[in-house]
Amino acid sequence: MKRNSKIGIIGGYGFHNVGDDMQLYNNVKVLKTNGYKHLFVMSPDNYIADLCNLPKIFPSFHSILKLKHRDNDEWILQKYELLKQGSIDYPKNIKKLSSNMQKMLRFINGLDVLFFSGSGTINTRSLYGLLVMLTPCLIAKNLGKKVILSGQGFLPFENPTLERIIAEILNQCDKIFTRDFEIGKKALNRIGVNQSKVILGIDDAFTTPPSKKLKLPEKTIAINVSRFIQPNLYKVFYNLAKKLKKEGYNPIFNYFQDDRKVAEGCSQKEFSIYEFEHIADIVDFYYKVTASIGMRYHSTILGLAGGNPTINIYVTDYQKYKISAIQNATGLTNFMINYKDCNATKLYNMIQKAIKYQPAILKKINTNWRKKSNLAIDYLKKL
Repeated sequence: MKRNSKIGIIGGYGFHNVGDDMQLYNNVKVLKTNGYKHLFVMSPDNYIADLCNLPKIFPSFHSILKLKHRDNDEWILQKYELLKQGSIDYPKNIKKLSSNMQKMLRFINGLDVLFFSGSGTINTRSLYGLLVMLTPCLIAKNLGKKVILSGQGFLPFENPTLERIIAEILNQCDKIFTRDFEIGKKALNRIGVNQSKVILGIDDAFTTPPSKKLKLPEKTIAINVSRFIQPNLYKVFYNLAKKLKKEGYNPIFNYFQDDRKVAEGCSQKEFSIYEFEHIADIVDFYYKVTASIGMRYHSTILGLAGGNPTINIYVTDYQKYKISAIQNATGLTNFMINYKDCNATKLYNMIQKAIKYQPAILKKINTNWRKKSNLAIDYLKKL
């Protein structure tokens, strides 16, 4: 694909989800490094475009598939069909659409490529979330554009009706680079997605480079908390921090998005809370810690990227799917635990074992995973 090609990038959906934003940030950074200059972010929030220093496109799909209708499946499917039909016989059918829909289709028609930066997981949990992510892909293909999906997750699938929509759209895309390893590929195979289109990759946030400016005390253990915290974990995390401190470690709580109150509840004003000013700060932080324990998928991804022992506490089956995919692919031990099984002593012992046994595997992960980094952009260059 020529460097003067026009590339529309969807992702970073404006919910201040650090993982989504970081994947988009890193993909844009790599695209720019490779000489692509005509990049446009299709996002509902200005901060996404500002983060990537790119022009923002209006309207976004959130402007068309409005969030206030997210629980109205009938309304969502109606809009989906309108957009689908409007793009099948373009420009004839475009006259039947609203002005915002027309603007969106005209914009996509002016692109060469639609690049879907892995943001959220494509699954059957929400028709709204599914169609906000996949409708642009279908429109782009109907308009004859190249469509590439990078760093996507594809679990869980538990709704046959939505599975058919997913398979229909994904089978029209050019290439799909999944982050869920064999688990994700098997899931796509089960719902009938053409396996020749599916490439095993990694989460795009994994290769976000650190600025290497941050300094942390020695033996820092990061404790990442989230709004999905369960009541028992407040005391568990506080007692874990006390145990770590007693044993000579430096426990630091951190959080992504708007979870400051959760961190305060766990630290009880006795332990430090680290606030991130920019995505690059998060990468630096996880490169510098001795080990990390966290509740979010991307706290684990960044711990692995930093080459440091990491443990994930999962609360939902959705999170378990994602973390299990990593464990199955790497053979990491003392790596994941159900929140119901947590207590301070058990987590402390897991950290000790992770520090002892994970480094050899972490070295292999960094060697092997970086070979799979930015495969979607490598594919784009060959088009």
